[in-house]
Amino acid sequence: MGSMGGDLPKTAPAAVLAGAYGEPYRIKDVPIPVPSAQDALVELEYSGVCHGDVYARDGGGPAPKDPVRPLTGGHEGVGRIVAMGTDGLDGFKVGDVVGIAWRSYVCGTCQACQAGSENHCFNQKITGAHRDGTFQRYIAFPTSQLVPVPSGVSLPSVCPILCAGVTAYAALQRMSPQAGKWCVIVGGAGGLGHLAIQYAKAIGLKVVAIDGGSPEKEQFCAKMGADVFVDFTRPGLVETIVDKTGGGANYVLVLSPHQSSYDAAGEYASFGAQIMAIGIGNLQTLPARPHFYSYFPISNPMHIFPYIFFANLTKPRPQFSMSLRPLLRKDLLVRSNQTGTKRDMKEALQIFAAGKVVPELEVVGLRDTNDALDRIKQGKVMGKLVADLRGGTGKER
Repeated sequence: MGSMGGDLPKTAPAAVLAGAYGEPYRIKDVPIPVPSAQDALVELEYSGVCHGDVYARDGGGPAPKDPVRPLTGGHEGVGRIVAMGTDGLDGFKVGDVVGIAWRSYVCGTCQACQAGSENHCFNQKITGAHRDGTFQRYIAFPTSQLVPVPSGVSLPSVCPILCAGVTAYAALQRMSPQAGKWCVIVGGAGGLGHLAIQYAKAIGLKVVAIDGGSPEKEQFCAKMGADVFVDFTRPGLVETIVDKTGGGANYVLVLSPHQSSYDAAGEYASFGAQIMAIGIGNLQTLPARPHFYSYFPISNPMHIFPYIFFANLTKPRPQFSMSLRPLLRKDLLVRSNQTGTKRDMKEALQIFAAGKVVPELEVVGLRDTNDALDRIKQGKVMGKLVADLRGGTGKER
């Protein structure tokens, strides 16, 4: 080991999945890992609790048919380096504050990586899915995938930026948005949506937030900066958006994993609009095709597992459908994006550090992991939940 940051305990608490799908996380003491030559040992302080962690625990959606067990979930961690496998590797040192996001490995050689889109790496490994994640006090993690955290920022607030925040920012940037245009954000009150509203406003867009179920969600989206709120449970959604935007939205971020969200998007989009497909978790899946491979660079960062789906004998193919009529009539572009690149992450964190994006947080304890996931699953969370791995709960913004 290259260097040590002082005496370390032998064991520390972690939330571990050990049974079939549906079995809860259990808190247990696990040995402190020893970093390899390519790793840093990070003492985590906070971890975001994300929708993807629901699927790791309960299965369904894009989770694999057979559960990965034992598994410590989580992919939105922040903490300090306490030991290095190799001093100075990738510019990091003991004491640095770093983030751990969902991507733990990229190959660097596939078409996506060679194109500078490592977020679409065909061979990527996912934190909290392919390997143990951030629901633990200590983690050994490749320095190549560590995220430098700007100085002077709120550490619990960093967690949502590492997944939901960069996903929202990168999705917006992929559409080359023009300031002053209208952007619809479907699922505006959620963990991803409330950050998407703020990033859209930060780059000069006017925002329509779609959500529903309570007046509190309308108030919440307005607090985040939405110019217009539309309740999807009320009639006239398409007509309202077309009216409020003066002819339809120029950009649409579909964060909701429901077919109805895609059905409506083509109707309220303006001529030449772009529709970004992000939410796919509850969409229909088709039987796998054994005779060819198809790449689907679509993820649901609410955050459902950002897996890459391949059509083969064992993997289902996620599907959403849209009518060709509005696509042809209005020359619409439907596209997708999967989290973000290292450059996207750096820029998303810079905007956050400048105070232009402020995550709405509720801090829970590690022992509250199952309750937190149940609330996310039931749609009872506005903003983001973050687990304090040191102990402690409360609300922050």
